[in-house]
Amino acid sequence: MDRGPLSEWNRVITSNKIRLFSHVFGVYGSRLMRRHFHRLLLSGEDRVHHLAPGVPTIFFANHSSWWDAMLPFYLSVARWKMDTYAMMDEEQLAKYPFFRWLGTFSVNRSHGRDAMRTIEYASSLLRGTDRALWIYPQGELLPNDTRPLAFFSGVEHIARRVGTINLVPVAFRYEFSHEQRADIYVRIGEPVYLTGADTIAQHSLTDMLREQLTAELDALRAAIIEGRTGEYLPAMHGRRSMSARLERNGTR
Repeated sequence: MDRGPLSEWNRVITSNKIRLFSHVFGVYGSRLMRRHFHRLLLSGEDRVHHLAPGVPTIFFANHSSWWDAMLPFYLSVARWKMDTYAMMDEEQLAKYPFFRWLGTFSVNRSHGRDAMRTIEYASSLLRGTDRALWIYPQGELLPNDTRPLAFFSGVEHIARRVGTINLVPVAFRYEFSHEQRADIYVRIGEPVYLTGADTIAQHSLTDMLREQLTAELDALRAAIIEGRTGEYLPAMHGRRSMSARLERNGTR
């Protein structure tokens, strides 16, 4: 379990990570995604394997689906074997408290003081470790193609407090094509390796990360529209769809 009782952090609902539960949930989540999706397709996975070692990582992604709560745990726990944490809206975490056992903690962006407590808590979890943290800077579920991209500054505040860190943009997209079930596309962008010696001006880092995530989302959308998806490699196959069964039966 994590250091720091709830009383230390006041209004933050802290994580209460149970590693056995994380393992069980990883198996359950994998089965659930196989049941509901055709494939999971990944681009840029090598960038994760070549992150600066021995330092923490923040994955920052767009937020357009309920499945965004499940997908990070499959990717960074089951697939990449990382010690993973996540930030979740306070109201949602209160409804689904079992996510605390996965390393999830709360944020209340409507109150600045509470949000800063979350930033301090997140920084304490990451500092001096090689842990991973998932953040959705949009702060709420929004349509995939909403522009300009909403982007809170929490990633920057945490990164500056931690000092040395990997910052990785991740674009998610859920697309129906020729199958009964949708494909999940995941595009991992070029990481930013930030050290305490970097002198990026205040707010410029947030602007840079917003532009970077927007570019990854736009590139993913264009690849799907134009049929240039060869770089997206299957990481998971779901159950055979009804359409595939019918086609197979029709060719016998």
